[in-house]
Amino acid sequence: MNSNHTQNSQLQYDDEINLLDLWWVLVRRKWVTLTTFLIIVLSAIAYLRIVPPVYEDQAVIQIGQVSQVGQVSQVGQVSQVSQVEDPSVLVQRLETKYRVKDSGREYPRVTSINLARKGTNTLVTITANDYSKPGVEDYLNEVLNGLLKEHEKIYSASIKITRERYDSLVRQIDRLETQVSELASLIGAVKSTEPSQAAILSIEKGRLLTDITSLQGAATTIQLALAEPQSRPSKYIGRPIIADAPIKPRSQLVITLAVVLGGLLGIFIAFIVEFFAKANRGAYSKSPESA
Repeated sequence: MNSNHTQNSQLQYDDEINLLDLWWVLVRRKWVTLTTFLIIVLSAIAYLRIVPPVYEDQAVIQIGQVSQVGQVSQVGQVSQVSQVEDPSVLVQRLETKYRVKDSGREYPRVTSINLARKGTNTLVTITANDYSKPGVEDYLNEVLNGLLKEHEKIYSASIKITRERYDSLVRQIDRLETQVSELASLIGAVKSTEPSQAAILSIEKGRLLTDITSLQGAATTIQLALAEPQSRPSKYIGRPIIADAPIKPRSQLVITLAVVLGGLLGIFIAFIVEFFAKANRGAYSKSPESA
């Protein structure tokens, strides 16, 4: 039992000696460690100075929609709501136009286009990068204005037919109301002298009033379809909150990695240098000349 205790004590002593040896290696080779550390850190600082910062900006657009009114069967009935541009088609078109998947293109550039659905709304988030904060903001505004102008043309063309239909209904209602007014005057004039003629005119007046009611219902339905939220153009929603700092290079991350890597690599090289130094001393002590 005493022998086991002695062996354990010896192992613990050897471990302590080994740790002390390692410490003295680092002390002897402190300039190797320090030099390696400084080289890595200074290289990281030089990298941050040389590489231009890249800034990011984002904007969100809501895709517009147009209500298509078919055969009206009751007031307020809208048959279909279609978006100004199909979202998937829009994403593909913008990715092709701005070469989003081409990583070798120059700045400023669009880096991503993402879709998000919130209820009946479809939102498009466009992300852009450039070497300066004002530059990326101006470039993104240019992209947004171009897209909104394109959608405004599509929206105006889509809604033009519906507006023309509404205007046609209003003109028909005006003509029928004029006819009803004329019939009312005529009925009043012949009612006492020609009752039968007045009755026929009253029937015609009733038919015209029925037609007016039907046309007014159709006009109301189209009016509802033209109003928001049934029909609305694409519009700019806003910008998410993005930090003013560049997205790359990440200075804090680069410096932290340089400090950690410089320290570890310095220690490793110090041990390598010590190993070769001992190997050379051992080889010299065993050489015939030293003997």
